[in-house]
Amino acid sequence: MLDPELPERTTARRVELDGREQLADERASAAPMPGQVGGQAVMLIPQRAPGVEEARSRRSTSASLPP
Repeated sequence: MLDPELPERTTARRVELDGREQLADERASAAPMPGQVGGQAVMLIPQRAPGVEEARSRRSTSASLPP
């Protein structure tokens, strides 16, 4: 017997996996990379896109507010 909720669960799982993949890509692009400046080994920190920090802080503060 087929589960009537199977299509919904399949879609939800696909959305969850897409979100995880996007988050992993964002984290990888924001990770420090080894480089050289003036012959010295340094860690290069990628520049953040405008508004990224504001969005992140709003999300974390709204999650901590009581309902």
